[in-house]
Amino acid sequence: MLENIKEIETGLGLTEGTLKDAIASDEAVKVDIPKGKFVDTETHVIKSNEDHETFVSNIKTESKVAGVEMAVKEFKRENNLEFEGKSIENLIKASNTKALADANIEPNEKIKGYLVDIESLQTSNKALKGDLQLEVNKGAMRDVQIVNDKSILSHMKGEYNLSGDRMLGIFNTEYSLKNENGVQVVLKGGEIMKDENRSPITLESVVDGFTKEFIKIPEGGTGAGSEGGGTGGGNLAAFNKRQVAAGNNEGSEAYMKEYNLAISDKTLVV
Repeated sequence: MLENIKEIETGLGLTEGTLKDAIASDEAVKVDIPKGKFVDTETHVIKSNEDHETFVSNIKTESKVAGVEMAVKEFKRENNLEFEGKSIENLIKASNTKALADANIEPNEKIKGYLVDIESLQTSNKALKGDLQLEVNKGAMRDVQIVNDKSILSHMKGEYNLSGDRMLGIFNTEYSLKNENGVQVVLKGGEIMKDENRSPITLESVVDGFTKEFIKIPEGGTGAGSEGGGTGGGNLAAFNKRQVAAGNNEGSEAYMKEYNLAISDKTLVV
Protein backbone atom coordinates (compact mmCIF):
# COMPACT_ATOMS: atom_id res chain seq x y z
CA MET A 1 0.00 0.00 0.00
CA LEU A 2 1.29 3.47 -0.87
CA GLU A 3 2.06 5.66 2.16
CA ASN A 4 2.05 8.97 0.30
CA ILE A 5 -1.12 8.69 -1.79
CA LYS A 6 -2.37 12.07 -0.55
CA GLU A 7 0.92 13.75 -1.52
CA ILE A 8 0.77 12.22 -5.03
CA GLU A 9 -2.86 13.34 -5.44
CA THR A 10 -1.96 16.87 -4.39
CA GLY A 11 1.02 16.94 -6.76
CA LEU A 12 -1.17 15.86 -9.68
CA GLY A 13 -3.98 18.25 -8.76
CA LEU A 14 -6.39 15.37 -8.02
CA THR A 15 -9.23 15.35 -5.51
CA GLU A 16 -8.27 13.62 -2.27
CA GLY A 17 -9.25 9.92 -2.38
CA THR A 18 -9.17 9.59 -6.19
CA LEU A 19 -6.12 7.30 -6.31
CA LYS A 20 -7.16 5.35 -3.24
CA ASP A 21 -10.54 4.55 -4.77
CA ALA A 22 -8.94 3.63 -8.12
CA ILE A 23 -6.47 1.24 -6.47
CA ALA A 24 -9.23 -0.40 -4.42
CA SER A 25 -11.49 -0.85 -7.46
CA ASP A 26 -11.72 -4.34 -8.97
CA GLU A 27 -12.41 -2.85 -12.38
CA ALA A 28 -10.11 -0.89 -14.69
CA VAL A 29 -10.31 2.79 -13.80
CA LYS A 30 -8.99 5.71 -15.82
CA VAL A 31 -7.87 8.71 -13.75
CA ASP A 32 -8.10 12.03 -15.60
CA ILE A 33 -5.24 14.35 -14.65
CA PRO A 34 -6.39 18.02 -14.59
CA LYS A 35 -4.90 20.17 -17.34
CA GLY A 36 -3.95 23.83 -17.21
CA LYS A 37 -2.35 23.48 -13.79
CA PHE A 38 1.18 24.02 -12.55
CA VAL A 39 2.35 22.19 -9.43
CA ASP A 40 5.41 23.25 -7.41
CA THR A 41 7.15 19.91 -6.75
CA GLU A 42 8.72 21.23 -3.51
CA THR A 43 5.75 22.98 -1.88
CA HIS A 44 2.98 21.10 -3.77
CA VAL A 45 1.20 24.42 -4.27
CA ILE A 46 -1.11 24.28 -7.29
CA LYS A 47 -1.39 27.35 -9.54
CA SER A 48 -3.08 27.95 -12.85
CA ASN A 49 -0.72 28.12 -15.82
CA GLU A 50 -1.69 31.79 -16.20
CA ASP A 51 -0.62 32.61 -12.62
CA HIS A 52 2.61 30.65 -13.07
CA GLU A 53 3.43 32.42 -16.34
CA THR A 54 2.76 35.79 -14.67
CA PHE A 55 5.10 34.85 -11.83
CA VAL A 56 7.87 33.72 -14.24
CA SER A 57 7.46 36.85 -16.42
CA ASN A 58 7.77 39.18 -13.42
CA ILE A 59 10.85 37.36 -12.16
CA LYS A 60 12.48 37.64 -15.62
CA THR A 61 11.82 41.40 -15.77
CA GLU A 62 13.29 41.96 -12.30
CA SER A 63 16.31 39.80 -13.17
CA LYS A 64 17.04 41.81 -16.34
CA VAL A 65 17.12 45.11 -14.40
CA ALA A 66 19.28 43.59 -11.67
CA GLY A 67 21.63 42.09 -14.28
CA VAL A 68 22.23 45.44 -16.00
CA GLU A 69 22.86 47.19 -12.68
CA MET A 70 25.34 44.49 -11.59
CA ALA A 71 27.21 44.71 -14.92
CA VAL A 72 27.46 48.51 -14.69
CA LYS A 73 28.65 48.28 -11.08
CA GLU A 74 31.35 45.73 -11.99
CA PHE A 75 32.57 47.78 -15.00
CA LYS A 76 32.65 50.87 -12.78
CA ARG A 77 34.82 49.09 -10.21
CA GLU A 78 37.21 47.52 -12.73
CA ASN A 79 37.81 50.81 -14.57
CA ASN A 80 37.95 53.13 -11.54
CA LEU A 81 35.04 55.24 -12.74
CA GLU A 82 33.22 57.69 -10.50
CA PHE A 83 29.60 58.51 -11.31
CA GLU A 84 26.13 58.41 -9.76
CA GLY A 85 23.53 55.76 -10.56
CA LYS A 86 23.73 52.40 -12.29
CA SER A 87 22.41 53.24 -15.78
CA ILE A 88 24.14 52.54 -19.10
CA GLU A 89 23.83 56.26 -20.01
CA ASN A 90 25.81 57.38 -16.94
CA LEU A 91 28.40 54.66 -17.64
CA ILE A 92 28.98 55.91 -21.21
CA LYS A 93 29.25 59.54 -20.08
CA ALA A 94 31.75 58.69 -17.34
CA SER A 95 33.80 56.54 -19.73
CA ASN A 96 34.05 59.38 -22.28
CA THR A 97 35.10 61.85 -19.59
CA LYS A 98 37.80 59.51 -18.31
CA ALA A 99 39.06 58.79 -21.84
CA LEU A 100 39.60 62.50 -22.50
CA ALA A 101 41.34 62.96 -19.16
CA ASP A 102 43.63 59.97 -19.77
CA ALA A 103 44.53 61.32 -23.23
CA ASN A 104 45.70 64.56 -21.55
CA ILE A 105 44.03 66.76 -24.20
CA GLU A 106 44.72 70.47 -23.48
CA PRO A 107 43.28 73.13 -25.85
CA ASN A 108 45.29 76.29 -26.43
CA GLU A 109 44.67 79.35 -24.24
CA LYS A 110 42.37 81.14 -26.70
CA ILE A 111 40.09 78.13 -27.11
CA LYS A 112 40.22 77.59 -23.36
CA GLY A 113 38.94 81.16 -22.86
CA TYR A 114 36.05 80.53 -25.22
CA LEU A 115 35.22 77.35 -23.36
CA VAL A 116 35.11 79.25 -20.05
CA ASP A 117 32.69 81.83 -21.52
CA ILE A 118 30.50 79.13 -23.02
CA GLU A 119 30.47 77.20 -19.76
CA SER A 120 29.47 80.35 -17.85
CA LEU A 121 26.57 80.99 -20.24
CA GLN A 122 25.52 77.35 -20.03
CA THR A 123 25.57 77.52 -16.23
CA SER A 124 23.40 80.64 -16.17
CA ASN A 125 21.00 79.16 -18.70
CA LYS A 126 20.85 75.92 -16.78
CA ALA A 127 20.06 77.79 -13.54
CA LEU A 128 17.21 79.71 -15.19
CA LYS A 129 15.82 76.55 -16.75
CA GLY A 130 16.17 74.79 -13.42
CA ASP A 131 14.13 77.47 -11.59
CA LEU A 132 11.44 77.37 -14.25
CA GLN A 133 11.34 73.60 -14.28
CA LEU A 134 11.14 73.52 -10.48
CA GLU A 135 7.97 75.61 -10.54
CA VAL A 136 6.52 73.49 -13.35
CA ASN A 137 7.33 70.32 -11.40
CA LYS A 138 5.73 71.68 -8.22
CA GLY A 139 2.53 72.42 -10.12
CA ALA A 140 2.57 69.01 -11.79
CA MET A 141 3.15 67.28 -8.44
CA ARG A 142 0.22 69.15 -6.91
CA ASP A 143 -2.02 68.10 -9.79
CA VAL A 144 -0.88 64.47 -9.48
CA GLN A 145 -1.44 64.51 -5.70
CA ILE A 146 -4.98 65.85 -6.15
CA VAL A 147 -5.79 63.06 -8.60
CA ASN A 148 -4.19 60.44 -6.30
CA ASP A 149 -6.10 61.74 -3.26
CA LYS A 150 -9.41 61.55 -5.11
CA SER A 151 -8.59 58.00 -6.18
CA ILE A 152 -7.74 56.98 -2.60
CA LEU A 153 -10.86 58.59 -1.12
CA SER A 154 -13.06 56.88 -3.71
CA HIS A 155 -12.21 53.54 -2.07
CA MET A 156 -13.04 54.73 1.50
CA LYS A 157 -16.75 53.85 1.47
CA GLY A 158 -17.53 52.75 5.02
CA GLU A 159 -18.39 54.36 8.36
CA TYR A 160 -15.18 55.32 10.14
CA ASN A 161 -13.99 56.80 13.44
CA LEU A 162 -11.99 59.48 11.60
CA SER A 163 -12.89 61.95 8.87
CA GLY A 164 -11.89 61.18 5.29
CA ASP A 165 -9.29 63.99 5.28
CA ARG A 166 -7.59 62.71 8.44
CA MET A 167 -7.54 59.13 7.17
CA LEU A 168 -6.13 60.37 3.86
CA GLY A 169 -3.35 62.19 5.72
CA ILE A 170 -2.45 59.04 7.64
CA PHE A 171 -2.57 56.91 4.47
CA ASN A 172 -0.19 59.28 2.65
CA THR A 173 2.38 59.02 5.47
CA GLU A 174 2.53 55.24 5.02
CA TYR A 175 1.93 54.75 1.29
CA SER A 176 2.50 56.53 -2.00
CA LEU A 177 1.19 56.03 -5.54
CA LYS A 178 3.17 55.81 -8.76
CA ASN A 179 2.39 55.29 -12.43
CA GLU A 180 4.59 52.53 -13.83
CA ASN A 181 4.25 51.57 -17.49
CA GLY A 182 0.73 53.00 -17.54
CA VAL A 183 -0.35 51.09 -14.42
CA GLN A 184 -1.03 52.70 -11.03
CA VAL A 185 0.94 50.94 -8.28
CA VAL A 186 1.12 51.40 -4.50
CA LEU A 187 4.47 51.80 -2.74
CA LYS A 188 5.29 51.26 0.93
CA GLY A 189 8.77 52.06 2.20
CA GLY A 190 9.74 52.88 -1.40
CA GLU A 191 8.93 49.36 -2.61
CA ILE A 192 6.02 48.36 -4.86
CA MET A 193 3.53 46.22 -2.94
CA LYS A 194 3.13 42.86 -4.71
CA ASP A 195 1.13 39.68 -4.23
CA GLU A 196 2.41 36.09 -4.14
CA ASN A 197 2.62 36.09 -7.95
CA ARG A 198 4.86 39.22 -7.88
CA SER A 199 2.03 41.27 -9.44
CA PRO A 200 1.28 44.75 -8.02
CA ILE A 201 -1.49 44.83 -5.39
CA THR A 202 -4.37 47.10 -6.44
CA LEU A 203 -5.02 50.43 -4.68
CA GLU A 204 -8.51 49.22 -3.77
CA SER A 205 -7.10 46.20 -1.91
CA VAL A 206 -4.51 48.31 -0.04
CA VAL A 207 -7.11 50.92 1.01
CA ASP A 208 -9.51 48.15 2.08
CA GLY A 209 -6.87 46.68 4.39
CA PHE A 210 -5.86 50.13 5.69
CA THR A 211 -9.40 51.26 6.58
CA LYS A 212 -10.26 48.15 8.61
CA GLU A 213 -8.48 49.75 11.58
CA PHE A 214 -10.84 52.74 11.49
CA ILE A 215 -14.23 51.07 10.95
CA LYS A 216 -16.80 52.57 13.32
CA ILE A 217 -18.32 50.10 15.79
CA PRO A 218 -21.95 50.69 16.86
CA GLU A 219 -22.44 51.96 20.40
CA GLY A 220 -22.12 49.12 22.89
CA GLY A 221 -19.80 47.17 20.56
CA THR A 222 -16.73 45.39 21.84
CA GLY A 223 -14.57 45.47 18.71
CA ALA A 224 -12.17 48.01 17.32
CA GLY A 225 -13.12 51.56 18.23
CA SER A 226 -14.92 50.74 21.50
CA GLU A 227 -13.60 52.18 24.73
CA GLY A 228 -10.35 50.66 25.94
CA GLY A 229 -10.26 47.73 23.50
CA GLY A 230 -9.57 46.60 19.96
CA THR A 231 -7.21 48.23 17.55
CA GLY A 232 -9.62 50.75 15.99
CA GLY A 233 -9.28 54.49 15.54
CA GLY A 234 -10.39 55.13 19.15
CA ASN A 235 -7.71 52.98 20.75
CA LEU A 236 -4.63 54.72 22.29
CA ALA A 237 -2.22 52.08 20.97
CA ALA A 238 -3.55 52.54 17.44
CA PHE A 239 -3.34 56.34 17.84
CA ASN A 240 0.30 56.11 18.96
CA LYS A 241 1.11 53.83 16.03
CA ARG A 242 -0.26 56.40 13.59
CA GLN A 243 1.68 59.22 15.24
CA VAL A 244 4.94 57.24 15.02
CA ALA A 245 4.27 56.62 11.32
CA ALA A 246 3.69 60.36 10.87
CA GLY A 247 6.98 61.17 12.65
CA ASN A 248 5.31 62.64 15.77
CA ASN A 249 7.14 61.36 18.85
CA GLU A 250 5.08 60.88 22.01
CA GLY A 251 5.05 64.07 24.07
CA SER A 252 6.13 66.32 21.18
CA GLU A 253 4.18 69.46 20.26
CA ALA A 254 2.83 67.85 17.08
CA TYR A 255 1.83 64.71 19.02
CA MET A 256 -0.03 66.69 21.72
CA LYS A 257 -1.83 68.75 19.06
CA GLU A 258 -3.14 65.58 17.40
CA TYR A 259 -3.89 64.03 20.80
CA ASN A 260 -6.04 66.99 21.95
CA LEU A 261 -7.81 67.13 18.58
CA ALA A 262 -8.63 63.41 18.75
CA ILE A 263 -9.93 63.75 22.33
CA SER A 264 -12.12 66.74 21.41
CA ASP A 265 -13.74 65.09 18.39
CA LYS A 266 -14.06 61.79 20.34
CA THR A 267 -12.07 59.74 17.86
CA LEU A 268 -9.75 58.77 20.74
CA VAL A 269 -11.02 57.27 23.98
CA VAL A 270 -8.59 56.84 26.91
